Amino acid sequence: MSVTNIVKNIKQIHPEYVALIKIGKFYYSYGKDAYIISYIFNYKIKKVEENVCVCAFPVSVTKKVLAKLEENKINYLFHFI
Repeated sequence: MSVTNIVKNIKQIHPEYVALIKIGKFYYSYGKDAYIISYIFNYKIKKVEENVCVCAFPVSVTKKVLAKLEENKINYLFHFI
């Protein structure tokens, strides 16, 4: 199962949450979640596959990202691959 399929399944169950997918030493967000992370933290968005956008950040800044998401009252969840 590809990462994008995993994200689609997660978003079907939890559409109101920003899904953060840990792959290696980075957390990735896809689709609309990527735009949310990019907007808040000024991280770059990259297109993968056909129309799928992704935004990533290193594990080392996780506390900063989570604090800002909580400050903005944005729900999030983690998934580890």
